[in-house]
Amino acid sequence: MSKEKVESFDELLARHKRETEEENREWKEQEQRNQVERIAILNQETARLNALGREFEQDDEEEQRKHLKSLHLDFD
Repeated sequence: MSKEKVESFDELLARHKRETEEENREWKEQEQRNQVERIAILNQETARLNALGREFEQDDEEEQRKHLKSLHLDFD
């Protein structure tokens, strides 16, 4: 093999390595963005479910108060 061909192969190998590293870096960055987006969605869903839970708790408390009031009336 001539020296010229060996150098071109080395250059090709170096270019391939740079491209692969760049692709890996881009993939990692995209994966991080996706993870941030998934976390944001989970946080929104958690907040929504917590709000629903508070509504149900309030409804339960109101029912309990009404029930206690009715018990007091029964004893009067």
